[in-house]
Amino acid sequence: MPDTSSAAARQAHKRCPDCQRVLPAEAFYLRPNGYLSAYCKADKRRRDHDARQRSRPTGRTRRAPARGADNHRLPAAPLLAAVRRYATLRHLSLRELLGDELFAAYGNAHQAGTIRLVILERFCDEVLGWHPRMLYGDAYDHAAARNGKRARQDQEAHQ
Repeated sequence: MPDTSSAAARQAHKRCPDCQRVLPAEAFYLRPNGYLSAYCKADKRRRDHDARQRSRPTGRTRRAPARGADNHRLPAAPLLAAVRRYATLRHLSLRELLGDELFAAYGNAHQAGTIRLVILERFCDEVLGWHPRMLYGDAYDHAAARNGKRARQDQEAHQ
């Protein structure tokens, strides 16, 4: 690795391949290896901006998830608080109460701040013995109704 002072001294001026101007060394970024960047700072910023724009074209919308996928989520805080409270009352650690799979899901929900309906229902059925509506009220019903597959199952159950 060259000495940064000798590299700067060696290249007092440099030509930018984009703008074709001969510029002082201060107009170029200094790389970690001590050499000057190929493009001047202004052209480098423009090139980086153009690359970012190409990577996310305008007018392109996010694709919808696969049909039937459960991407309906609710805030995780009420469930996490209820599970912690239940573990405290039973004098168990979260890992003992939940097991490996639900403990990982608990950590993911804590990190994300939201929880998928399917996982919420598993927590309520397997750990708390409650219906999710007891924790979330109408918010659960609304989220479940938006899921077409789940709404059809509910309609069939009521008939």
